Amino acid sequence: MVRILVGTSSWADRSLVESGLFYPPEIKTAAERLRYYAGRFPIAEIDSSYHYFPTRQNLGLWLDNTPPGFVFDIRAFSLFTGHPTPVQALPRSIREQHAELADHKGNIYLHHLSEDVADQLWGIFASYAEEMESAGKLGVILFQFPPWFHVGKENFDYLTACRKRFPRQQLAIEFRTADWLWEDNLKETLAFLGNTSWPWSAWTSRRG
Repeated sequence: MVRILVGTSSWADRSLVESGLFYPPEIKTAAERLRYYAGRFPIAEIDSSYHYFPTRQNLGLWLDNTPPGFVFDIRAFSLFTGHPTPVQALPRSIREQHAELADHKGNIYLHHLSEDVADQLWGIFASYAEEMESAGKLGVILFQFPPWFHVGKENFDYLTACRKRFPRQQLAIEFRTADWLWEDNLKETLAFLGNTSWPWSAWTSRRG
């Protein structure tokens, strides 16, 4: 029997908090909101992990304020899905170890980083996922790719590399361009996702 979990993309979304329609007025802190939410839903998406790496404090808050069996889906960090990322979004430990990062102006992409720095970033992110998995609270790691991530060998290879970074964890994918599912590509795309254990989360119909 399949178990379907229903929740929101963030328990701390501003519209949800400020609407006054979900949280009682006496619920004030982040921990209180999460406990209240987790008492009514079994799953939530962590969207903030796309923008910044979680802190150990936040990770502890998430795990300590949810009951056994509660599940978090984690959105993959922006660099890992080919999005422009501010240098300040990188973990402080990485920025302090690699002063050359300060030379980058504006946003960076993964190809701007050395292989060593990239490996460290993947490793840090994986450690958070493993800690949540050990607590029994990791759902999927969601990779939401941008509209310029088109079907092609290079991107199939990149998806394979991402899968190898998380050999045990459940991943999910969201395409933001429809060419992955055009008639000429659909069979190859679905075969690849099936062979590499990439569940297809959602997609946006956008041509070009």
